[in-house]
Amino acid sequence: MRYSPISDDFRQIWKTFPLRIPGGSECDSCAEQTILVAKSTSGPFVSRNCPQCEKFGPLPESVFMNGRNVYCPCPNCGGQMEPEKPGNAHVYQCIACDIYIELADIVPWDHDLKMKKVDREAGA
Repeated sequence: MRYSPISDDFRQIWKTFPLRIPGGSECDSCAEQTILVAKSTSGPFVSRNCPQCEKFGPLPESVFMNGRNVYCPCPNCGGQMEPEKPGNAHVYQCIACDIYIELADIVPWDHDLKMKKVDREAGA
C-alpha cells in the first residue's frame, strides 16, 4: 500500500475549513464533545482535543476503527476508503487502488483550534 499525499494547497484549505470530526467522547474536565486534531509537532499523530478547555488525549484504535460514519472518498477512484491503523498511524485506505491517506492530513492542527478560541474570545 502506498501513501497518497494531499497537496499542500488542499491541506491548507481542508485544515482551516470549519468542519470538525467528533472524537467519540466528552471531555472529562468540562463535558464538551472532543474533536479530532493533528498534533503539529508529532508527525501523523492524531488526538482527541477539547475545543473549550484544550485538554487532549489519545484516539483509541477502537474508536477510530468503529467510526465508519466518516465518508472519506478515494482520491483516485472516488470509492469509500476504510479506516486502518498500521502501527501508530490512523489512515484511510483504498484496497482497490492500493493507496492510503493519513487522518492527520485531513483534520485541523491543534494550534488552529487554539487560534480560533482566541479569536472567539476576542470577539466576545
